[in-house]
Amino acid sequence: MIAFLVTIYAAAVLTLFKLKLVKPRPYPIAIVILVGVLMIGGVVVAWMQYAPMSSNLVTSQYVVQLVPYNVKGFVKKVFVKANEPLKKGDPLLEIDPQHPIKTPWIRSMLS
Repeated sequence: MIAFLVTIYAAAVLTLFKLKLVKPRPYPIAIVILVGVLMIGGVVVAWMQYAPMSSNLVTSQYVVQLVPYNVKGFVKKVFVKANEPLKKGDPLLEIDPQHPIKTPWIRSMLS
C-alpha cells in the first residue's frame, strides 16, 4: 500500500516538473519533498493507530481484554462467536469452577 502511494506521488511530482507547472528550483523541490513525506507519513501513522500490525498478525481494531490476567482457571465454555453483536450483561465465557476466582470485584462482575 505504501509503495503504491509513493509510486502515485512520484508520478504526480514528475508530471508537474515535466510539464513545467512547477519550476525545478531548490525551494519548490524542498516543498514537494516535505509535502510528500508529510502525506505518506500521515497515512502510515494513521494506519498504525487504527490497524496495528506485527510480523505475526494484523488486527482490524484494538484487542479488548475480557478477563484480567490474574484470574486463574480454565475456560470451560465460550458463549460468543466472532462478529456477533452483544448486549450489556451477555455472558462471554464460563471459567471452570474447580479453580475459584479469588478477586471479589471480579466475582461480583460475573454474577
